[in-house]
Amino acid sequence: MPTPYGTPGYVQYPMVAPVYPQQRMPQPLMVPQGGGVIPVSTPGATARAASKPASAEKDSAATKLVAAQDATPEMVVPASDSPAVETLPSGDSYDGFMTPFNYRSILGDPEDETTDELGFFRVDYLMGWFKSAPSRIPLVTTGSAADAPAGGLGSPNTQVLFGRGNIDFNLAQGFRLELGSWLTSDQHYGWSASGFYFLPQRVDFRATSDANGSPVITRPTTNAIDGTENTYLVSVPGIAAGSALVSARTTLYGWDINVYQHHCVSKNLSWDGILGFRVLHLNERLFFRDQFTALRDNVLSFRGLPVPAGSSFVDEDDFDTANNFYGVQLGGKARWKTERLYVDLIGKVALGATGRRVSIDGSTVFTNNGVSTFATGGILAQSTNIGSRREVNFSAVPEFGLNTGWAILENVRLTVGYSVLVWSGVARPGDQIDRVVNPSLVPTDQNFGAPAGPNLRPTFTLRDQTFFVHNFNFGLELHY
Repeated sequence: MPTPYGTPGYVQYPMVAPVYPQQRMPQPLMVPQGGGVIPVSTPGATARAASKPASAEKDSAATKLVAAQDATPEMVVPASDSPAVETLPSGDSYDGFMTPFNYRSILGDPEDETTDELGFFRVDYLMGWFKSAPSRIPLVTTGSAADAPAGGLGSPNTQVLFGRGNIDFNLAQGFRLELGSWLTSDQHYGWSASGFYFLPQRVDFRATSDANGSPVITRPTTNAIDGTENTYLVSVPGIAAGSALVSARTTLYGWDINVYQHHCVSKNLSWDGILGFRVLHLNERLFFRDQFTALRDNVLSFRGLPVPAGSSFVDEDDFDTANNFYGVQLGGKARWKTERLYVDLIGKVALGATGRRVSIDGSTVFTNNGVSTFATGGILAQSTNIGSRREVNFSAVPEFGLNTGWAILENVRLTVGYSVLVWSGVARPGDQIDRVVNPSLVPTDQNFGAPAGPNLRPTFTLRDQTFFVHNFNFGLELHY
Protein backbone atom coordinates (compact mmCIF):
# COMPACT_ATOMS: atom_id res chain seq x y z
CA MET A 1 0.00 0.00 0.00
CA PRO A 2 1.54 3.40 -0.95
CA THR A 3 2.54 5.82 1.81
CA PRO A 4 -0.10 8.45 2.55
CA TYR A 5 2.39 11.26 3.05
CA GLY A 6 2.47 13.76 0.19
CA THR A 7 -0.06 11.83 -1.87
CA PRO A 8 -2.99 13.86 -3.28
CA GLY A 9 -6.33 12.96 -1.77
CA TYR A 10 -4.79 11.54 1.42
CA VAL A 11 -4.98 13.15 4.85
CA GLN A 12 -3.77 11.98 8.24
CA TYR A 13 -5.86 11.98 11.45
CA PRO A 14 -6.74 14.22 13.20
CA MET A 15 -7.20 16.45 10.17
CA VAL A 16 -10.81 16.90 9.01
CA ALA A 17 -12.01 16.90 5.42
CA PRO A 18 -12.37 20.42 3.98
CA VAL A 19 -15.70 22.17 3.81
CA TYR A 20 -17.03 23.21 0.41
CA PRO A 21 -19.77 25.71 -0.32
CA GLN A 22 -23.32 24.46 0.11
CA GLN A 23 -22.06 21.39 1.98
CA ARG A 24 -22.81 20.37 5.55
CA MET A 25 -20.05 20.11 8.13
CA PRO A 26 -18.90 16.47 8.15
CA GLN A 27 -19.97 14.50 11.15
CA PRO A 28 -17.32 13.55 13.76
CA LEU A 29 -15.46 10.40 12.84
CA MET A 30 -15.72 7.16 14.72
CA VAL A 31 -12.29 5.57 14.54
CA PRO A 32 -11.81 1.84 15.14
CA GLN A 33 -9.63 1.01 18.11
CA GLY A 34 -7.07 -0.88 16.03
CA GLY A 35 -6.62 1.85 13.40
CA GLY A 36 -7.13 1.30 9.68
CA VAL A 37 -8.20 2.89 6.42
CA ILE A 38 -11.40 4.93 6.19
CA PRO A 39 -12.78 6.07 2.84
CA VAL A 40 -13.24 9.79 2.62
CA SER A 41 -15.55 11.29 0.00
CA THR A 42 -14.15 14.37 -1.66
CA PRO A 43 -16.96 16.87 -2.35
CA GLY A 44 -17.61 17.33 -6.10
CA ALA A 45 -16.11 14.07 -7.25
CA THR A 46 -19.39 12.24 -7.52
CA ALA A 47 -21.06 15.05 -9.42
CA ARG A 48 -18.30 15.39 -11.98
CA ALA A 49 -18.05 11.64 -12.50
CA ALA A 50 -21.78 11.39 -13.16
CA SER A 51 -21.65 14.15 -15.76
CA LYS A 52 -18.98 12.50 -17.97
CA PRO A 53 -20.02 10.09 -20.73
CA ALA A 54 -18.57 6.60 -20.53
CA SER A 55 -17.08 6.89 -24.01
CA ALA A 56 -15.16 10.02 -23.08
CA GLU A 57 -13.49 8.21 -20.20
CA LYS A 58 -12.14 5.52 -22.53
CA ASP A 59 -10.91 7.81 -25.32
CA SER A 60 -9.52 10.86 -23.49
CA ALA A 61 -6.31 10.77 -21.48
CA ALA A 62 -7.23 14.07 -19.92
CA THR A 63 -10.47 12.57 -18.72
CA LYS A 64 -8.61 9.67 -17.15
CA LEU A 65 -6.40 12.10 -15.26
CA VAL A 66 -9.43 13.93 -13.94
CA ALA A 67 -11.05 10.67 -12.95
CA ALA A 68 -7.90 9.62 -11.14
CA GLN A 69 -7.83 12.88 -9.24
CA ASP A 70 -11.51 12.61 -8.36
CA ALA A 71 -11.21 9.02 -7.16
CA THR A 72 -12.33 8.41 -3.61
CA PRO A 73 -9.33 8.92 -1.29
CA GLU A 74 -8.61 7.02 1.85
CA MET A 75 -7.78 8.31 5.33
CA VAL A 76 -5.09 6.30 7.06
CA VAL A 77 -5.38 6.36 10.82
CA PRO A 78 -2.57 5.03 12.96
CA ALA A 79 -3.38 2.31 15.40
CA SER A 80 -3.89 3.33 19.02
CA ASP A 81 -4.25 1.44 22.27
CA SER A 82 -6.77 3.98 23.56
CA PRO A 83 -10.44 3.81 22.62
CA ALA A 84 -11.63 6.38 20.18
CA VAL A 85 -13.39 9.34 21.79
CA GLU A 86 -15.89 11.60 20.14
CA THR A 87 -16.01 15.19 21.38
CA LEU A 88 -19.52 16.59 21.59
CA PRO A 89 -20.38 20.24 21.13
CA SER A 90 -21.82 20.41 24.69
CA GLY A 91 -18.50 19.48 26.30
CA ASP A 92 -19.83 16.07 27.37
CA SER A 93 -18.18 12.90 26.12
CA TYR A 94 -18.65 9.17 25.71
CA ASP A 95 -16.57 6.31 24.41
CA GLY A 96 -19.01 4.90 21.88
CA PHE A 97 -20.45 2.36 24.29
CA MET A 98 -21.63 4.46 27.30
CA THR A 99 -24.45 6.97 27.40
CA PRO A 100 -23.46 10.66 27.44
CA PHE A 101 -22.00 11.75 30.83
CA ASN A 102 -22.64 15.22 32.29
CA TYR A 103 -20.09 16.45 34.82
CA ARG A 104 -22.79 18.45 36.67
CA SER A 105 -24.52 15.20 37.65
CA ILE A 106 -21.77 14.72 40.24
CA LEU A 107 -23.46 17.44 42.27
CA GLY A 108 -26.91 16.36 41.22
CA ASP A 109 -27.62 19.56 39.28
CA PRO A 110 -30.13 19.32 36.46
CA GLU A 111 -29.24 21.28 33.34
CA ASP A 112 -32.34 23.45 33.58
CA GLU A 113 -31.78 24.51 37.23
CA THR A 114 -30.41 27.99 36.48
CA THR A 115 -32.87 30.87 36.24
CA ASP A 116 -32.83 34.42 35.00
CA GLU A 117 -32.90 35.78 38.58
CA LEU A 118 -29.81 37.68 39.75
CA GLY A 119 -30.64 38.23 43.42
CA PHE A 120 -33.27 38.96 46.06
CA PHE A 121 -34.28 41.41 48.80
CA ARG A 122 -36.37 40.49 51.81
CA VAL A 123 -37.94 42.38 54.72
CA ASP A 124 -39.50 40.67 57.76
CA TYR A 125 -41.58 41.77 60.70
CA LEU A 126 -40.37 39.91 63.81
CA MET A 127 -42.24 38.76 66.90
CA GLY A 128 -39.79 37.49 69.51
CA TRP A 129 -39.89 36.00 72.98
CA PHE A 130 -36.68 36.39 74.97
CA LYS A 131 -35.57 34.18 77.79
CA SER A 132 -36.79 35.85 80.96
CA ALA A 133 -34.31 38.06 82.76
CA PRO A 134 -33.16 36.49 86.02
CA SER A 135 -34.20 37.97 89.33
CA ARG A 136 -32.90 35.39 91.75
CA ILE A 137 -33.47 37.38 94.91
CA PRO A 138 -36.40 39.30 96.49
CA LEU A 139 -35.90 42.95 95.63
CA VAL A 140 -38.95 44.74 97.07
CA THR A 141 -41.12 43.53 99.95
CA THR A 142 -44.01 44.62 102.13
CA GLY A 143 -45.18 43.54 105.58
CA SER A 144 -46.29 44.74 108.97
CA ALA A 145 -44.70 47.63 110.89
CA ALA A 146 -45.01 45.43 113.99
CA ASP A 147 -42.64 42.84 112.58
CA ALA A 148 -38.93 42.96 113.29
CA PRO A 149 -37.64 43.72 110.83
CA ALA A 150 -40.66 45.07 108.94
CA GLY A 151 -40.75 43.46 105.49
CA GLY A 152 -37.81 41.19 106.34
CA LEU A 153 -37.63 37.70 104.89
CA GLY A 154 -38.87 35.24 107.48
CA SER A 155 -41.11 37.76 109.21
CA PRO A 156 -44.66 36.44 109.54
CA ASN A 157 -46.38 39.15 107.46
CA THR A 158 -43.78 39.68 104.75
CA GLN A 159 -44.74 39.43 101.08
CA VAL A 160 -42.39 39.74 98.13
CA LEU A 161 -43.60 42.43 95.74
CA PHE A 162 -40.88 42.08 93.15
CA GLY A 163 -38.07 39.59 92.64
CA ARG A 164 -37.43 35.96 93.52
CA GLY A 165 -38.48 34.97 90.03
CA ASN A 166 -37.91 36.00 86.45
CA ILE A 167 -38.62 39.26 84.65
CA ASP A 168 -40.73 38.50 81.59
CA PHE A 169 -40.38 40.96 78.71
CA ASN A 170 -43.37 39.42 76.91
CA LEU A 171 -43.60 40.07 73.16
CA ALA A 172 -40.64 41.82 71.53
CA GLN A 173 -41.15 43.40 68.13
CA GLY A 174 -38.52 44.05 65.50
CA PHE A 175 -37.57 43.77 61.86
CA ARG A 176 -35.04 42.00 59.66
CA LEU A 177 -33.54 42.92 56.30
CA GLU A 178 -31.82 40.42 54.00
CA LEU A 179 -30.37 40.63 50.53
CA GLY A 180 -28.23 38.43 48.30
CA SER A 181 -27.24 37.53 44.76
CA TRP A 182 -25.39 34.95 42.71
CA LEU A 183 -21.60 35.15 42.46
CA THR A 184 -21.26 32.92 39.39
CA SER A 185 -23.23 32.65 36.17
CA ASP A 186 -23.88 28.92 36.67
CA GLN A 187 -25.59 29.79 39.98
CA HIS A 188 -23.47 27.45 42.07
CA TYR A 189 -22.11 30.17 44.36
CA GLY A 190 -23.85 33.13 45.96
CA TRP A 191 -23.78 35.47 48.94
CA SER A 192 -26.28 36.95 51.37
CA ALA A 193 -26.26 39.51 54.18
CA SER A 194 -28.85 39.79 56.92
CA GLY A 195 -29.43 42.11 59.86
CA PHE A 196 -32.11 42.22 62.57
CA TYR A 197 -33.08 44.62 65.33
CA PHE A 198 -35.56 44.22 68.19
CA LEU A 199 -37.01 47.37 69.66
CA PRO A 200 -35.86 47.95 73.26
CA GLN A 201 -38.05 46.12 75.76
CA ARG A 202 -38.80 47.51 79.18
CA VAL A 203 -40.52 46.24 82.31
CA ASP A 204 -41.16 48.68 85.17
CA PHE A 205 -42.38 47.99 88.67
CA ARG A 206 -43.32 50.69 91.14
CA ALA A 207 -44.63 50.47 94.69
CA THR A 208 -45.85 53.75 96.23
CA SER A 209 -47.19 54.63 99.66
CA ASP A 210 -49.63 57.30 100.63
CA ALA A 211 -48.59 60.50 102.36
CA ASN A 212 -48.68 58.80 105.79
CA GLY A 213 -46.35 55.99 104.70
CA SER A 214 -48.84 53.19 104.24
CA PRO A 215 -48.33 50.42 103.23
CA VAL A 216 -44.91 49.27 104.34
CA ILE A 217 -42.37 49.14 101.50
CA THR A 218 -38.86 47.86 102.13
CA ARG A 219 -35.69 46.66 100.38
CA PRO A 220 -34.56 43.36 101.95
CA THR A 221 -30.91 42.30 102.40
CA THR A 222 -28.84 39.88 104.45
CA ASN A 223 -26.51 41.40 107.07
CA ALA A 224 -22.94 40.50 106.12
CA ILE A 225 -21.72 40.79 109.71
CA ASP A 226 -24.10 38.43 111.55
CA GLY A 227 -26.08 36.79 108.69
CA THR A 228 -29.48 38.03 109.89
CA GLU A 229 -32.20 39.42 107.66
CA ASN A 230 -32.27 43.18 107.39
CA THR A 231 -34.38 45.76 105.52
CA TYR A 232 -34.01 49.37 104.37
CA LEU A 233 -37.15 51.43 104.71
CA VAL A 234 -38.90 53.17 101.84
CA SER A 235 -42.19 53.70 103.63
CA VAL A 236 -43.48 52.90 107.10
CA PRO A 237 -46.60 54.54 108.58
CA GLY A 238 -45.63 57.62 110.58
CA ILE A 239 -41.90 57.24 109.82
CA ALA A 240 -41.32 57.60 106.05
CA ALA A 241 -43.38 57.88 102.85
CA GLY A 242 -42.14 57.20 99.36
CA SER A 243 -41.86 54.82 96.43
CA ALA A 244 -39.63 52.06 95.11
CA LEU A 245 -38.98 51.69 91.38
CA VAL A 246 -37.43 48.70 89.61
CA SER A 247 -36.81 49.00 85.86
CA ALA A 248 -35.50 46.24 83.56
CA ARG A 249 -34.50 46.91 79.96
CA THR A 250 -33.10 44.78 77.14
CA THR A 251 -32.01 45.35 73.53
CA LEU A 252 -30.96 42.67 71.03
CA TYR A 253 -29.63 43.12 67.49
CA GLY A 254 -27.15 41.50 65.14
CA TRP A 255 -26.09 40.74 61.59
CA ASP A 256 -24.35 38.08 59.55
CA ILE A 257 -22.85 37.74 56.07
CA ASN A 258 -22.48 34.42 54.29
CA VAL A 259 -21.33 32.79 51.08
CA TYR A 260 -23.04 29.60 50.00
CA GLN A 261 -22.62 26.79 47.52
CA HIS A 262 -25.83 25.70 45.82
CA HIS A 263 -26.58 22.08 44.88
CA CYS A 264 -29.72 20.73 43.26
CA VAL A 265 -30.69 17.16 44.09
CA SER A 266 -33.76 17.09 41.88
CA LYS A 267 -36.20 19.42 40.21
CA ASN A 268 -37.92 20.06 43.55
CA LEU A 269 -35.13 19.58 46.09
CA SER A 270 -31.89 21.50 46.64
CA TRP A 271 -29.47 22.29 49.42
CA ASP A 272 -26.89 24.97 50.21
CA GLY A 273 -23.66 24.83 52.20
CA ILE A 274 -23.12 28.02 54.23
CA LEU A 275 -19.93 29.71 55.46
CA GLY A 276 -19.97 33.14 57.02
CA PHE A 277 -19.43 35.54 59.91
CA ARG A 278 -21.91 36.48 62.64
CA VAL A 279 -22.17 39.39 65.10
CA LEU A 280 -24.63 39.71 68.02
CA HIS A 281 -25.21 42.41 70.65
CA LEU A 282 -27.29 42.10 73.82
CA ASN A 283 -27.47 45.11 76.16
CA GLU A 284 -29.46 44.90 79.42
CA ARG A 285 -30.03 46.99 82.52
CA LEU A 286 -31.58 46.45 85.94
CA PHE A 287 -32.12 49.75 87.77
CA PHE A 288 -33.41 50.53 91.29
CA ARG A 289 -34.49 53.90 92.64
CA ASP A 290 -35.98 54.63 96.06
CA GLN A 291 -37.41 58.06 96.82
CA PHE A 292 -38.73 58.80 100.30
CA THR A 293 -39.22 61.58 102.85
CA ALA A 294 -38.72 61.46 106.61
CA LEU A 295 -42.01 61.98 108.51
CA ARG A 296 -40.47 62.06 112.01
CA ASP A 297 -37.35 63.65 113.44
CA ASN A 298 -34.28 61.61 114.26
CA VAL A 299 -35.56 58.23 113.09
CA LEU A 300 -33.86 58.03 109.71
CA SER A 301 -30.18 58.79 109.26
CA PHE A 302 -27.63 59.76 106.60
CA ARG A 303 -23.96 58.87 106.98
CA GLY A 304 -24.65 57.78 110.54
CA LEU A 305 -26.33 61.03 111.64
CA PRO A 306 -30.04 61.43 112.37
CA VAL A 307 -32.04 63.68 110.04
CA PRO A 308 -35.01 65.96 110.67
CA ALA A 309 -38.51 65.46 109.35
CA GLY A 310 -38.99 66.77 105.82
CA SER A 311 -35.58 65.58 104.69
CA SER A 312 -35.62 63.55 101.48
CA PHE A 313 -33.56 60.70 100.10
CA VAL A 314 -32.92 59.26 96.63
CA ASP A 315 -30.85 56.07 96.49
CA GLU A 316 -30.03 54.20 93.29
CA ASP A 317 -28.50 50.86 92.31
CA ASP A 318 -27.63 50.31 88.66
CA PHE A 319 -26.55 47.01 87.07
CA ASP A 320 -25.70 47.10 83.36
CA THR A 321 -24.42 44.32 81.10
CA ALA A 322 -23.28 44.31 77.48
CA ASN A 323 -22.54 41.15 75.50
CA ASN A 324 -20.87 41.27 72.07
CA PHE A 325 -20.36 38.10 70.06
CA TYR A 326 -18.09 37.68 67.00
CA GLY A 327 -17.70 34.30 65.35
CA VAL A 328 -17.36 32.15 62.26
CA GLN A 329 -20.58 30.57 61.07
CA LEU A 330 -21.18 27.21 59.38
CA GLY A 331 -24.43 25.68 58.32
CA GLY A 332 -26.77 24.47 55.63
CA LYS A 333 -30.17 25.01 54.11
CA ALA A 334 -32.44 22.46 52.47
CA ARG A 335 -35.23 23.66 50.17
CA TRP A 336 -38.22 21.85 48.76
CA LYS A 337 -40.13 23.80 46.13
CA THR A 338 -42.89 23.68 43.59
CA GLU A 339 -43.79 26.24 40.96
CA ARG A 340 -45.27 28.64 43.55
CA LEU A 341 -44.34 27.30 47.01
CA TYR A 342 -41.05 26.69 48.79
CA VAL A 343 -40.17 25.36 52.25
CA ASP A 344 -36.72 25.99 53.77
CA LEU A 345 -35.15 24.10 56.67
CA ILE A 346 -32.14 26.03 58.00
CA GLY A 347 -29.46 25.12 60.52
CA LYS A 348 -26.45 27.24 61.43
CA VAL A 349 -23.92 27.40 64.27
CA ALA A 350 -21.49 30.23 64.95
CA LEU A 351 -18.38 29.61 67.06
CA GLY A 352 -16.44 32.51 68.48
CA ALA A 353 -15.91 34.84 71.43
CA THR A 354 -18.30 36.85 73.58
CA GLY A 355 -16.95 39.99 75.15
CA ARG A 356 -18.87 40.66 78.37
CA ARG A 357 -18.94 43.96 80.21
CA VAL A 358 -20.59 44.36 83.62
CA SER A 359 -20.99 47.84 85.07
CA ILE A 360 -22.27 48.44 88.61
CA ASP A 361 -22.98 51.85 90.11
CA GLY A 362 -24.78 53.18 93.16
CA SER A 363 -25.36 56.47 94.93
CA THR A 364 -27.46 58.23 97.56
CA VAL A 365 -28.47 61.88 97.50
CA PHE A 366 -29.71 63.50 100.74
CA THR A 367 -31.54 66.83 100.57
CA ASN A 368 -32.39 69.10 103.53
CA ASN A 369 -33.49 72.72 103.31
CA GLY A 370 -32.69 72.77 99.60
CA VAL A 371 -29.12 71.56 100.07
CA SER A 372 -28.18 68.19 98.52
CA THR A 373 -25.34 65.93 99.63
CA PHE A 374 -23.99 63.04 97.56
CA ALA A 375 -22.70 59.72 98.90
CA THR A 376 -21.25 56.74 97.06
CA GLY A 377 -23.36 53.60 97.24
CA GLY A 378 -27.05 52.82 97.25
CA ILE A 379 -28.10 49.55 98.88
CA LEU A 380 -27.00 46.64 96.64
CA ALA A 381 -24.24 48.63 94.94
CA GLN A 382 -21.44 49.71 97.26
CA SER A 383 -17.77 50.58 97.03
CA THR A 384 -16.96 46.85 97.23
CA ASN A 385 -18.65 45.97 93.95
CA ILE A 386 -19.03 49.27 92.09
CA GLY A 387 -17.05 49.47 88.85
CA SER A 388 -16.84 48.09 85.32
CA ARG A 389 -15.37 44.68 84.51
CA ARG A 390 -14.70 43.01 81.18
CA GLU A 391 -14.16 39.35 80.33
CA VAL A 392 -14.01 37.34 77.11
CA ASN A 393 -15.11 33.73 76.83
CA PHE A 394 -15.80 31.16 74.13
CA SER A 395 -19.42 30.96 72.98
CA ALA A 396 -21.51 28.93 70.59
CA VAL A 397 -24.55 30.40 68.82
CA PRO A 398 -26.70 27.76 67.07
CA GLU A 399 -29.80 28.81 65.14
CA PHE A 400 -32.50 26.63 63.61
CA GLY A 401 -35.41 27.76 61.50
CA LEU A 402 -38.25 26.81 59.19
CA ASN A 403 -39.45 29.25 56.51
CA THR A 404 -42.07 29.01 53.80
CA GLY A 405 -42.72 31.27 50.83
CA TRP A 406 -45.64 31.63 48.43
CA ALA A 407 -45.33 33.38 45.06
CA ILE A 408 -48.13 35.92 44.69
CA LEU A 409 -46.49 37.40 41.57
CA GLU A 410 -43.71 36.18 39.32
CA ASN A 411 -41.00 37.88 41.41
CA VAL A 412 -42.85 38.57 44.68
CA ARG A 413 -43.32 36.09 47.53
CA LEU A 414 -45.00 36.22 50.91
CA THR A 415 -42.99 34.51 53.65
CA VAL A 416 -43.69 33.18 57.12
CA GLY A 417 -41.42 31.25 59.44
CA TYR A 418 -40.11 30.35 62.87
CA SER A 419 -36.60 30.24 64.30
CA VAL A 420 -34.85 29.81 67.62
CA LEU A 421 -31.46 31.31 68.44
CA VAL A 422 -29.38 30.12 71.40
CA TRP A 423 -26.36 32.00 72.80
CA SER A 424 -24.09 30.56 75.49
CA GLY A 425 -21.98 32.46 78.00
CA VAL A 426 -24.16 35.58 78.33
CA ALA A 427 -23.90 37.90 81.36
CA ARG A 428 -27.25 39.31 82.56
CA PRO A 429 -27.82 41.99 85.22
CA GLY A 430 -29.88 40.00 87.73
CA ASP A 431 -27.13 37.39 88.02
CA GLN A 432 -24.59 40.00 89.14
CA ILE A 433 -26.44 41.05 92.33
CA ASP A 434 -25.14 40.09 95.75
CA ARG A 435 -27.83 40.68 98.38
CA VAL A 436 -25.45 40.19 101.29
CA VAL A 437 -24.62 43.73 102.43
CA ASN A 438 -22.37 45.13 105.16
CA PRO A 439 -24.45 47.80 107.02
CA SER A 440 -21.40 49.97 107.66
CA LEU A 441 -21.18 50.69 103.90
CA VAL A 442 -24.80 51.83 103.34
CA PRO A 443 -25.19 55.65 103.62
CA THR A 444 -28.75 55.40 105.03
CA ASP A 445 -27.88 52.78 107.68
CA GLN A 446 -27.56 53.93 111.29
CA ASN A 447 -24.30 51.94 111.55
CA PHE A 448 -22.71 53.65 108.54
CA GLY A 449 -19.00 54.24 109.11
CA ALA A 450 -18.62 51.59 111.83
CA PRO A 451 -15.74 49.13 111.46
CA ALA A 452 -16.64 46.92 108.53
CA GLY A 453 -14.64 43.90 109.63
CA PRO A 454 -13.57 41.19 107.20
CA ASN A 455 -16.98 40.76 105.54
CA LEU A 456 -16.79 43.38 102.84
CA ARG A 457 -19.98 42.67 100.96
CA PRO A 458 -21.55 42.98 98.45
CA THR A 459 -18.86 41.56 96.17
CA PHE A 460 -18.64 41.08 92.44
CA THR A 461 -18.60 37.67 90.78
CA LEU A 462 -19.35 37.45 87.08
CA ARG A 463 -22.03 34.87 86.41
CA ASP A 464 -23.29 33.88 82.99
CA GLN A 465 -26.06 31.79 81.50
CA THR A 466 -27.44 30.58 78.18
CA PHE A 467 -29.73 33.08 76.46
CA PHE A 468 -32.28 32.24 73.77
CA VAL A 469 -34.96 33.94 71.70
CA HIS A 470 -37.92 32.36 69.91
CA ASN A 471 -38.94 34.25 66.82
CA PHE A 472 -41.82 34.29 64.33
CA ASN A 473 -41.34 36.22 61.11
CA PHE A 474 -43.74 37.52 58.47
CA GLY A 475 -42.32 39.14 55.38
CA LEU A 476 -42.11 40.02 51.72
CA GLU A 477 -39.43 38.72 49.34
CA LEU A 478 -38.57 40.39 46.02
CA HIS A 479 -36.51 38.72 43.28
CA TYR A 480 -34.82 40.56 40.46
